[in-house]
Amino acid sequence: MWYGKSTQYSPVGLLLQAGSVRAIQLDRSGRVCGAAVENLASQTSDSTIDYERAVIAILKRWWRNRLFRGWQVVLGIPSHELWIHNARLPQVPSEELPQVARFEAEERLPYAVDEAELRLILAGDVKQDGVAKHEVILLACRKTAIQQQIHICERAGLVPQAIDTESHALIRFQRAVDNSEKRTVFLHLGEKLSTVIFAEGDRILFLKYILVGNYQFDRAIAEELELTELEARQLRTSVSHAEELDADDDVHRSVIDAIRSLLETVTNEVEMCLRYCKVTFRGRPAGQLWLSGEGVSSWLADYLGDRFGMPVTLCRDTQPENHFTESLADQLPRHIGQIVHQSNSTPHGRSIYPDGAWVVALGLALRQFSLTTNLYQLAPSVRPKNHQLAAALAGEASDAMTPSAGEPPSGVPHD
Repeated sequence: MWYGKSTQYSPVGLLLQAGSVRAIQLDRSGRVCGAAVENLASQTSDSTIDYERAVIAILKRWWRNRLFRGWQVVLGIPSHELWIHNARLPQVPSEELPQVARFEAEERLPYAVDEAELRLILAGDVKQDGVAKHEVILLACRKTAIQQQIHICERAGLVPQAIDTESHALIRFQRAVDNSEKRTVFLHLGEKLSTVIFAEGDRILFLKYILVGNYQFDRAIAEELELTELEARQLRTSVSHAEELDADDDVHRSVIDAIRSLLETVTNEVEMCLRYCKVTFRGRPAGQLWLSGEGVSSWLADYLGDRFGMPVTLCRDTQPENHFTESLADQLPRHIGQIVHQSNSTPHGRSIYPDGAWVVALGLALRQFSLTTNLYQLAPSVRPKNHQLAAALAGEASDAMTPSAGEPPSGVPHD
């Protein structure tokens, strides 16, 4: 369902990460009508206050410069803020499952359960030692982390319509590109973590984080080659966007040697996930791997395809002709590069090469089209007192979140 009967634009998919701010918006036809990204590394310290001030200033500037239409946004919870736990629970009536899952979360969660927003993904039914069980994925995020994001939006004059996970955004993007019901694997190289998802259609069956991301790659290159982290990132980016590795190139060889052990860690973890899913979810094996994230490359896709023996879809807008079908999202990658190039050429822009990192933000902007079908809300003993927080988590526009007709929040330009 599109947002609003007369609205021509989607809410803005807004991804606030530790090292960057990224936003994208679609029009009714599914074309990108606005996009912007800015690096935070040179603007913030470890201070939460400094981070919030920097992000608020960026958002205000983007809306003041009219890069986006309207003021509604869909926020993405960064993976490093989200706790996940795969578990097998006793089979109980569906209405009792959230409470049983809450008991499991109380045992496993590394902080008090009342400090968290809890969600449950029902992956399916399996048998363990001949006993039927529910295969579930528990998700938790500290309420303070969510409140920080909403606070930033409020200070910037924006209205959060929903809060979503990166994992659901990834699957939503994949579904817009390929609407089949086949089982697929998703590997997303994130800022601090990599995400492995096993899905069937729009149902998430398995979810795991690998504690290796682009930050760790940059640190390894910086230490090995005695560079600053910014120099290491630029070097890694140049190698990542090479169509193939050159064994005679000193730069290529040095970067790969520096990150080889980390790449092997990621590959081994994905391989174990594939084995687990093959045994747990029998029937149709995964037939394709989708690869996304900042710095994904053709040579990495080829390597993973050979390692796992399956075709790899490379989610990178520099190669829109590869794998994309004639569907809603067919046009998306074709326009991202153009618009990002324009916004980064402004005096306030940061020159960050557009790549697979846009997939999560696109998935957030696409939220109005679809929702995953196996996500449950766990009923905690104490609901958030913040009405706007509760409404955003539910993905609903409450009275507290909806401005009066025709009037944007104070100070926010709109169309």
